[in-house]
Amino acid sequence: MDVHIQEELCNNGRDNVTQPFSLQQKNTNTYLQLYGHTEPEIISIQDDIEQYEGESNDITFQNSENEITNLHVGCIFNSWENVDTIMEVHGKKHGFTTIKKRLMRHEDGNIKHRSFGCEFGGRYQPKKLVDINKHRDRKSKRQQCTWNANFNCPQNSQNIVLTTFNNSHNHVLFPNTEEYSPKYRCIPDEVLEEIQFLTKHGNLPINTQRKLLRAKFPTLSILDCDLTNAIQKYKVKADVTHDASHLLKTLIQYKSNDPGWFVEFQLDEENRLIRLFWMSPTQIALWLEYHDVILNDNTAKTNRYQMPLSLFLVIDNNTRSRLVAQALVSDEMTESYKWILECTKNATMTEPLVFVTDADPAADAAIGQIYIITYQIHCIFHISENLPKNLKSKLCDQYENFVHDFYLCRNNVCEELFYERWSNLVEKYPSVKDYLMRALYPNRQAWARAFTSKIFTAGIQTTSRVEGLNNIIKRELQANSTLCDLASVLDSRLGNEAQWNRFFEYHTLSSCMGITSVGNDLFPEIDKIMSKYLTPHILSAERLEMAQCLYFTANKVEPDIVEDSSVNITDGFIEDLYDSKQILLKSMIAEVGGNFREIWKIADMRPENKKYVHFVVVVDPISYLCSCMSNISRGIICHHYLRVMMISTVAGFQIQMVPSRWYIDDQKDKDIVAEACYFVNQEAMQNFSGMTFIPNPSTVPMTITTVLLHDSYSEMVGWLRQFINRHKEMAIAQTGSVRNQDYPEIQVDDSNKENEPEQIGNPLVSRRKGRPETKRYKSSTEKKPRAKYTCGTCGQSGHNSARCQNRS
Repeated sequence: MDVHIQEELCNNGRDNVTQPFSLQQKNTNTYLQLYGHTEPEIISIQDDIEQYEGESNDITFQNSENEITNLHVGCIFNSWENVDTIMEVHGKKHGFTTIKKRLMRHEDGNIKHRSFGCEFGGRYQPKKLVDINKHRDRKSKRQQCTWNANFNCPQNSQNIVLTTFNNSHNHVLFPNTEEYSPKYRCIPDEVLEEIQFLTKHGNLPINTQRKLLRAKFPTLSILDCDLTNAIQKYKVKADVTHDASHLLKTLIQYKSNDPGWFVEFQLDEENRLIRLFWMSPTQIALWLEYHDVILNDNTAKTNRYQMPLSLFLVIDNNTRSRLVAQALVSDEMTESYKWILECTKNATMTEPLVFVTDADPAADAAIGQIYIITYQIHCIFHISENLPKNLKSKLCDQYENFVHDFYLCRNNVCEELFYERWSNLVEKYPSVKDYLMRALYPNRQAWARAFTSKIFTAGIQTTSRVEGLNNIIKRELQANSTLCDLASVLDSRLGNEAQWNRFFEYHTLSSCMGITSVGNDLFPEIDKIMSKYLTPHILSAERLEMAQCLYFTANKVEPDIVEDSSVNITDGFIEDLYDSKQILLKSMIAEVGGNFREIWKIADMRPENKKYVHFVVVVDPISYLCSCMSNISRGIICHHYLRVMMISTVAGFQIQMVPSRWYIDDQKDKDIVAEACYFVNQEAMQNFSGMTFIPNPSTVPMTITTVLLHDSYSEMVGWLRQFINRHKEMAIAQTGSVRNQDYPEIQVDDSNKENEPEQIGNPLVSRRKGRPETKRYKSSTEKKPRAKYTCGTCGQSGHNSARCQNRS
């Protein structure tokens, strides 16, 4: 039958070949030599190949005896491209993949000899040492398959002849091998470009990239392993040998161009970077203007050296989070925190007035030593998370009752009652007394509501703003990112913040209020002066307070009124309850002393909120205290006081009652004391018309009280801005060599050899925070089994061989 097919193809090949052909070889183990055949046995199958020259690699095979082409020794081809196509078609048909093994050329460069083999051919040659510590169970597809085909093209000949052909395999042939063989799983270049773009600029995981690629290339099919390899290919950094040095040289160059930059770093004995702190001139200006509330938190897994990244945030007048400082350190010990805080003082010459942290003991110790006048606030979320981790295993069944009693003590708004309930708490749960007195009680003023309610925090209760920024940064970085990548992401973040502020300013100037608010009807003069000074976000909050004042009734009471002093909030934090009382009336009277004019009792008319009763103590027309403490903790005039203004003969409003940090930038330097005082009640307007007032220090936020030491907040802002300008002038007047104080050899002068990148080494990989990866420690909430003896005689546990009953 084979002879018949050969003759038919030789005579009618040009007319009959109209469909893609298939190859079949019945004799699978034949070695034939070219010179052992007669002339008629050498046939040409070139006509069968012409159809493939214009088609793709996806060839449809049909099993028809009339279209079988017999590939054997002696077949002649007129180009090496046709040989490649025949080999590829033959492998696909029979369930394996052909590969090119070796190549020989003539002296003129033309191909003389080429060999093809099976992808499973060859012998596996391990390249790794036989070391049990480095041993890995790996598999190889090299199974010494003997299939091969050799082609020769003699000198000065146009014919390529199949000289040797062994068509036998020692493995199972797999159908549709083109779908899974690595040779045919090549990802197109345009898809690779898309993967590179998504990986480098989007840092997208494999699932997200697969969805995007499927939408852009609907017919594309990529295996997970291939897509993962392509992603990892573009994640690998080319050269990180001088990563730390490049970052330092960049920052020092910034400082050379603009002396307003502050850069500080430390090296170890081996000249490796261990600490780095930097602030741009914009960040320094923001710190000086909004340092009344600073948030700080550390985040991990932002760089390949596992150096913790410490971020400092402020809240600007638009209530937006602004990054004002960043630092990289090799550990999170007290000495590292002290170094970072010292850098902030050296850069700004100021200390935060309120500092919000996550209650890290090392940070608390450093803050107490470096920031003398700073008031610490602990994140209430971290406190709630630390309780079960440290106490649940010790209290067991009593834990729920302990949480009930702890929140009852923590949420109390009276200091005397706090101390009383704390003593009861320690006596009732002696098993956790050590943790309560060691970890919580020394810092009680940072987390107990009886103390924090009197501090201006701009409405901040947690470090969630810093946690959110950490999440944004980690989306653009990986655990193996370089320090230069990290600095680039932080710089991009600063640019986005500045761009948003410019857009917000444009949007504010180009828009106006479309609907008249309730506050414009009830307090037209007050709404007008607020619109002049306050930023849109704070103005919106004040208008909301104006609208809510209609839900309340106000009655004047005497100072000796009986007040319910029990605040029984046993689940969660009292700050989460918007209408809850934050301070007692007797505490407010103690704060202002006997110098007050009126006391008002405020009740909510809504049935569901009748349990919330507040008191307002009016000291003078522009000084008051309310039991909601909104004017102290947030710097916002509350709806309780606005309701009192409508009927009081004393209460009034002057713009300096709102902290200057909430003013728009153009109004911060103006003399607000000269602004008029507005009254809603006509009698009050007649009694105090034309008089000038200054707020009572006991009725303004603590931060503003501190700032008043410089006569007025606006004067302090001007003083700070003059300091920045003087700081720049002093830096410019220096010699021009910008160097670190501890390491004077690091200079900007390019002639200095110490500037070479190899002079500063990359940081050593720091130990990650948490448990070691090679050993699992049980959580404090897990039960730890007690160690038991194991008998060496009977093998049972619970006793040793000396006490074994089976001992003879």
